[in-house]
Amino acid sequence: MTITLPLSQFERKLAGLYSADVIPDGKVRGLFTYSGKNFVITGLFWSDGLQVANATEAVPLKHWSGNVCCYHEKQIVTDEDRQRLYEGVKVKCKGELFVLSGQRIEFSPDRSKPAAAQPTQMALF
Repeated sequence: MTITLPLSQFERKLAGLYSADVIPDGKVRGLFTYSGKNFVITGLFWSDGLQVANATEAVPLKHWSGNVCCYHEKQIVTDEDRQRLYEGVKVKCKGELFVLSGQRIEFSPDRSKPAAAQPTQMALF
């Protein structure tokens, strides 16, 4: 599933929340909230600016009904295992515990409107 976000806020909001490198330590840099749900950014694709941010939902631990594990306990044998890499992984964000749902969602910028031009200084001579 791909969700488009306003271009003006896309890169600024999501790039600093990339957390795939700290998930093995049981933490995330921050959560991105969209439509009442929390997401952790697990992948970024750059090509002349941020193009796609991959995310997985972060469910508060008290609302998670499935199995919970640490990242290092995951067994990756098949491609399906790789697709479900983050499912059930417990992480901490700002002192609160969450479980990653494993469902991958992509956020991309809405490019239907041209980006506003950067202000320029006029040259007098």
